[in-house]
This record gives sequence, C-alpha cells and structure tokens, in this order.
Amino acid sequence: MRSYLVTLTTYAFALIVSVSTCYLFSEYHQWLMLLIGHISATLIIFLASQVYRNSSLYDPFWSVAPILIVFYLSISPESEQIDLEKILLI
Repeated sequence: MRSYLVTLTTYAFALIVSVSTCYLFSEYHQWLMLLIGHISATLIIFLASQVYRNSSLYDPFWSVAPILIVFYLSISPESEQIDLEKILLI
C-alpha cells in the first residue's frame, strides 16, 4: 500500500510541477513549452526514484507522459480544433 501512495504522490507532484512550468512558459512556442514541462516532470520522477532507491518508480513515466501530452495537443488552443490524426499518429 505504501508503494502505491508513494507512486501516486510522486506522479501527482510531477503533474503539478509540469503544468505550472508550462504555464510559466506559455508565451513560448507550444513545442518548447511542452519540452520544458516534460523535462521538469522527468526530473521530479527521476529524483523521487533516486530518493526512494527504486528505479521502477521511473519506468511507468514513459507510458503515462505521452498520453497527457497527446491529450493536451488534441485540445490545445494552437490546434484550432481537435485533430484526430494527431492523436492516431502518435
């Protein structure tokens, strides 16, 4: 049970940091903003995996992050409309 709580807390914190970072860099190009947000979330997950000495904490990130990024890209203001081709190609 403790491992689930650690994982949930870490990923929630990484999401909050990433969204906050993206908001701070929202004046930049959409892809640069996403890159900076993704790097900030990656660092949070990586640091937590080092603190808890558990690299398995880091592994699911590569499955979770793309889903959130694709969701954002499909509804982002720069997209003008939901583009299913964008979602299906990734």
